[in-house]
Amino acid sequence: MRVLLIEDDHVLGAAIRDYVLSSGHAVDWMQRLDDARLALASVPYELVLLDLSLPDGRGLDLLREIRTSGNKVPVIITTAQDQVAVRIEGLNAGADDYLVKPFDLAEMRARIAAVARRYGGNPIPTVTAAGLSIDLAHRIVKAGGKPVALTAREWAVLERLVSRHSAIVTKPEIEGAFLPILIALVSPAGRTGWIVVATTIIGLAILGGLGASAGGAGVVKGAMRVTFWGMLAMGATAAIGAIFGVAA
Repeated sequence: MRVLLIEDDHVLGAAIRDYVLSSGHAVDWMQRLDDARLALASVPYELVLLDLSLPDGRGLDLLREIRTSGNKVPVIITTAQDQVAVRIEGLNAGADDYLVKPFDLAEMRARIAAVARRYGGNPIPTVTAAGLSIDLAHRIVKAGGKPVALTAREWAVLERLVSRHSAIVTKPEIEGAFLPILIALVSPAGRTGWIVVATTIIGLAILGGLGASAGGAGVVKGAMRVTFWGMLAMGATAAIGAIFGVAA
């Protein structure tokens, strides 16, 4: 899932970004409303974490703009304003949930998952199909009753497939699930770039095996539309761009 974080506090913003990344999601962090507007206009985000007090305006104004434009992206407000009237105003403006600072990051992750499940039309946290069990709340995958270990990038792809269980998942959608995470994990010196590419490819191979084991189940429908060599070329391009500072 690709998340837009709008938060001007450097310490808190970094903590939220790192935690959401470690949960297997991609994160774009904006600290001003004007930057957030540009990001929303160019990227189809799947969730927004929105602070209300920003240097160039009120987060509620942006929320109203989002809803007025017809954008149905889930929005979770994160703010230190704990007055009931403010919470009501935010929810009436179109927010899906509300977190009062300071909050526990684990609770934030649970709320993100819950909102995503509701929007995905699957409020039940556990999905089962053909011997495959996926616990979305606790991030546990079992095949034939046996646990399957997945990395954050592998989980990101699997979660995307589960969220679109009734439809074909295209290559660009899968790219959007894991590519921003791959780039974020590459160090400036590029020392880990190829390791990340290799582990990503291995992860996709594992998911391919899960897809084969699940047969034609809707949970993994269309997973193998992404070929091994296509993912290799995409991952290599991203790593080269990150290593040499070239836009991929």
